[in-house]
Amino acid sequence: MKIKTLQEKEVNVFLAAAKKTDYYPLFFTYLYTGFRRSELLCVRWCDVDLLGMTLSINRSMEYIHSVVTFKAPKTKASRRLIALTPKNCIVLRELRDARDKTRQELDLPFTTDNDLVFCHEDDGTQCYRIPSPMLGLS
Repeated sequence: MKIKTLQEKEVNVFLAAAKKTDYYPLFFTYLYTGFRRSELLCVRWCDVDLLGMTLSINRSMEYIHSVVTFKAPKTKASRRLIALTPKNCIVLRELRDARDKTRQELDLPFTTDNDLVFCHEDDGTQCYRIPSPMLGLS
């Protein structure tokens, strides 16, 4: 299978389309960190340091027979700390602020360190399933 790397123009087109969806923070982070989908979907807020501009990977997600489970990464090298861009920190901060606002409106508990970063807004424990293909890119 040949892997196609997106060019800058394609990344911009993709992110412009993604910005119209709830998936924008996920896709932005995915494109600018290079994490595997199974790693990024299980990132918790305690793994994100917005002041230090880093994101750590400490676990992986597995989706089998409609059941999501979290597990340790396959290798020691899979546990890592990645630098975030300033823009990525802004996107994540906006996500967290929006989630806290939604939770306040729904009278739900505020974000805690155990909450998943990329999850449904009204439930910080349920991760997204990424639709595939998404946004019309081949």
